Amino acid sequence: MGELFARLRTEEHALAVREYLSRLFGPDDDPQRCEWILAESTRVPRHVVLSAWENGFFGFDSAEVVAACRTPFMYVDAGTPNVDLEELRRLCPTLVLGRTVGAGHFHQLEVPDQVNAMIERFLVLDQRPTKLVQEIGVTSVGRRAMSPLSRCRPGPRADGTGTQPPQVRVLATARDNLDP
Repeated sequence: MGELFARLRTEEHALAVREYLSRLFGPDDDPQRCEWILAESTRVPRHVVLSAWENGFFGFDSAEVVAACRTPFMYVDAGTPNVDLEELRRLCPTLVLGRTVGAGHFHQLEVPDQVNAMIERFLVLDQRPTKLVQEIGVTSVGRRAMSPLSRCRPGPRADGTGTQPPQVRVLATARDNLDP
């Protein structure tokens, strides 16, 4: 990765991005879509690419964040060489692993039905009964613990007009019988 990062600092940064991303496609990915992704990715100005790599890929300690994760966490793998799945599972015991078939890193574009089905199933599993571990800022005790994604759904306003942002009632839960 050091060589890639060095190339991103040169005038050939677009070629470096193209070569790196080309490794992430699967053999069955749509060639036109692959070319579109490569063309769009290489249009990004060098300073933006550098910022993303410096602050995101190289400047972010994902292991620390994953190890601190205490909620159900789903990773949809495409079989591309960008994550160590054994290390991910070791760091995050709440990991639920999904794998797509017939697509590379951009599987959400290539096989959206597979990805969406896994997300839907994960959300169903995440609605299983929970044990309350910790209540921080709870506005009503005894409510069902909410998954991070279910918190994104707006609810009706108290006066019955329109919708309001959801309220987070439970911030920390432990899962019962969720087999990652």
